[in-house]
Amino acid sequence: MIFLIAFLGIWVGLWTYKSPIFFFILSILFALYIVYRFKWKKVILFSGFFLIGVGMTFIQFDLNQQTYHGIVIESKDNYYLFSCGLEKFYIYEKNNDCEVGDVLKISGEKQIIDFEVLESNFDFNEYLTDKGVKYQLLIKNKTEIFKSLIRFKKHKNNFLDKFDSNNVDFINSLFFGSTIKGEFNQTLSNLHLYRFSTVSGLYVYFILNVLIKLYSIKFKNKTAELLAFLSLSPYLIFAIFKFSIFRICYLFILKWINKYVLKKKFDYLSILSISGLILLMINRFLAYQDGFVLGYLMSLYTHCLNNSFSFLKSKHKKILMYVSIWLFFIPFETNYYHEISLLGPLIQIILSPAIIFISFLLTLCFYFVPLFGFVNSTINCFKFLIDIFDTIPMNVHCPPMSIPLGFFYEMILLSCLYILAIKFRPIFKLSFVPIFCLCMYFFPFEKTFGSQIHFINVGQGDSTLIIHQKQTILIDTGGSLYQDIAKKTLIPFLKKKRIYSLDYVIVTHDDYDHNGAFASLNENFVVKKYIDHKKEFPLIINDDFIIKNLNIYASSDEMDDNDKSLVLYFAIKNTSFLLMGDAPKWVESKIIKDNPQLNCDILKIGHHGSNTSTCEYFIDCVRPKQAIISVGKHNNYGHPSDSVLAILKAYDIRIRRTDIESTISFIF
Repeated sequence: MIFLIAFLGIWVGLWTYKSPIFFFILSILFALYIVYRFKWKKVILFSGFFLIGVGMTFIQFDLNQQTYHGIVIESKDNYYLFSCGLEKFYIYEKNNDCEVGDVLKISGEKQIIDFEVLESNFDFNEYLTDKGVKYQLLIKNKTEIFKSLIRFKKHKNNFLDKFDSNNVDFINSLFFGSTIKGEFNQTLSNLHLYRFSTVSGLYVYFILNVLIKLYSIKFKNKTAELLAFLSLSPYLIFAIFKFSIFRICYLFILKWINKYVLKKKFDYLSILSISGLILLMINRFLAYQDGFVLGYLMSLYTHCLNNSFSFLKSKHKKILMYVSIWLFFIPFETNYYHEISLLGPLIQIILSPAIIFISFLLTLCFYFVPLFGFVNSTINCFKFLIDIFDTIPMNVHCPPMSIPLGFFYEMILLSCLYILAIKFRPIFKLSFVPIFCLCMYFFPFEKTFGSQIHFINVGQGDSTLIIHQKQTILIDTGGSLYQDIAKKTLIPFLKKKRIYSLDYVIVTHDDYDHNGAFASLNENFVVKKYIDHKKEFPLIINDDFIIKNLNIYASSDEMDDNDKSLVLYFAIKNTSFLLMGDAPKWVESKIIKDNPQLNCDILKIGHHGSNTSTCEYFIDCVRPKQAIISVGKHNNYGHPSDSVLAILKAYDIRIRRTDIESTISFIF
């Protein structure tokens, strides 16, 4: 228990970096619990390690050198992470040949990491920060001092080349921990199997146990376990950068030492806590990484369940544990997928043997057993099975749970399990409370009762979501040549808002940055009605919500797309909105001439703040309180224009930009 308290103390202390007030309050509550449950000495122990954790968050190094000597600690196809001891750097280098362990001398310029992060997309800035990387290094000169003897990329690519190209991404992810790309990635995500199949490491346990049983035929357990681990070590060296694999190896070694060298001096909980404590003292940034958080929380949780429900029969215990684990993962599921899968637990039970079997076959292939054709056929069958499950939509949309809300949910869950474990029957009826709270969390209040306008951050493009009295309208979809905006941004955002279908999609004009994502959106989401500039306006949504098009000047289809851009005006709850699309200045002038009394509260600036739109006369007439500019960070067009910003500032209009604020919302 001492080691567990120390481990939790330093872990909670490190997390004060993420949410200072919440985790400080949490530490006080935990200390009070320790006083109630144990003794003051353990409170002092917890407080000491908590303060150590807090103190570690203040350790910062900011070197200012011309040349850095260091080692590559992580290597991907287009970038690598470089550590010079006290500081880590992100270095972009396309198709680099760097390997983990390479020692380099690099001359370059430091630059604060500031990558564009679109709405609901993977936050690469946060990913790097959680690894302790604050700067990127712009290389001027690079010298290799020492090349790692094991060329991981080369051997890995040689291995992957033996399989069908359609299966390489899945094998690379399952077996080596890389990111899955393409359509299969989306299918696994739809079924909430992506992290389960790529992060769990279940197959390593299975293979180790098989090897131990085989070696036990001839050797004692001590030798059999050691030989099993050594036999698997050639593969483990290649997969060790996958944290789940590293953790399995690390714990296996510690448990073996405890069992055969220390003669079982420590119990499992102590070994688990010691292992986590050592890792956090070596690398504090592990405290924030998914592999560490999920791995250790899950181990602690299952250990508590095992001990608490030892009185149950094996069959009932397994069912209770599996349901409890699924409930435990719900906050994480909402953060990863913006929904929960009602069929997820069942699908995982069905597919776990298949994933383990494929991993076992891949291990044999890694050890030069020529089963490549059989593995390809097995994976194709697995994909076919996955596609069948993907046709059954059983997901409930919801926003991601915040840290405090997720913690509150977990406490309710643990309290109910504790009541169940002590068989306190009078309170059994209260078990409906967490279920009721969960149902309320998934209920679409915004769509049912309120009104919302969201100017979605789609980068260099436009997309606006309107939610009003059960009606959902998306104006423009954005579009990108580098990623699928519909799958990466729009659909996840709609899930966050608990939306299952769009009543209208209105496209202002045919520029790709306004309608490029529509095809994918229409294919992967329910769109009831499509409207473009050729449709008749006004669009009557209901009695108190009408959308008007003020650009009635498109005389022919041969006109420029921007000239034909819809200019949409509507009002919600006494707040008026004017969305200019990409309409140029001459259209603005015409609109003011025909609508001299026109004004609005919220103006979405035309053409992403380009100087082709937003003339001073127009702003002087419309006089908005706020101006929204939908624009991509570091875009190549120089948007928004300095002249446009100057006009808005001159009229004391509040300027709001999606490249600075991300998605901008108005809730009524």
